[in-house]
Amino acid sequence: LTDEGLAAALRSVVAGSVLTTTLETYGLTRPPARVEAALYFCGMEAVQNATKHSGAGAVVVRVYEDSHGWRLTITDDGTGFDQVEAAAAAGTGLANMRDRLDAVGGTVEVASMRSTGTTVTAVVPRHDETETAHETLSSNGQVA
Repeated sequence: LTDEGLAAALRSVVAGSVLTTTLETYGLTRPPARVEAALYFCGMEAVQNATKHSGAGAVVVRVYEDSHGWRLTITDDGTGFDQVEAAAAAGTGLANMRDRLDAVGGTVEVASMRSTGTTVTAVVPRHDETETAHETLSSNGQVA
């Protein structure tokens, strides 16, 4: 992630998935390190969740940048779930995704229904604090 950026890091996640997983990138330049890390860990968590829980055969990871900011979507073709039931039994994965994205002014949404698969969407809008040049993350995950 630090050396080659978000697209390369997500490519590694996709390559290591046991599911048929596709990565699509559009108009992507390197976001600030904090944004890059938040999107990467969100994508990794969502692919892992699809692998463990969805019963999916395929996952599509899309990441792109436009004039408004950065967007990452992870869509699986699995069994989906009832979001009300899942909220009551939620583990730490979604909370971790929300915390990471909140820290950079972003949001994460999960759309799922039984039998329709699941889509996780992470959005980080451009803000003054995200407009800075690419920063470097130290080994403890802090921006240097």
